[in-house]
Amino acid sequence: MTGNRRFHDGAREAGQVLPLFVLFLVVLLGMAALAIDVSGVYSTQRYYRSVTDSASLAGAQDLQTTGTRAVSTSDQTAARGDALALLVDQLGASGNPTCPITADLVDCDLPGTGLRISIKTPSPSCVDCGDPAHAVQVSVRNPSYELTFSRIFHQFTWNVGETS
Repeated sequence: MTGNRRFHDGAREAGQVLPLFVLFLVVLLGMAALAIDVSGVYSTQRYYRSVTDSASLAGAQDLQTTGTRAVSTSDQTAARGDALALLVDQLGASGNPTCPITADLVDCDLPGTGLRISIKTPSPSCVDCGDPAHAVQVSVRNPSYELTFSRIFHQFTWNVGETS
């Protein structure tokens, strides 16, 4: 009788491997899916960072006038225009936004891209530029960056952006 009892207990323990394996597999696939989406977001942020850096530098060149430290409103408008032209070119916009460049652009739609841009001069958050009047702050934001695998966790979009 004891021999049958041992055989019966062993069969009961062997059946628990399959549910544990399935649970582990679901967790592993979920982590891999999240890692793929997060790496895509970081890659997009790096791209936005390089574009905002380029646009800031393009605009700031208009504010560096030889022989004077004064910055006129026409210099600021030219700086915003050059920064905007670079953003339109680099981000593949179908045209210029409807926001006027005679004042700071704040959260303007970039046509054909789904992106929102801001261009401010003087820079409101200049940390190490010396004179904020000679700096341009450029922001690019995608309020609905689409995720691929995180949809299984009911995460369909993230707000991804960068400021330079």
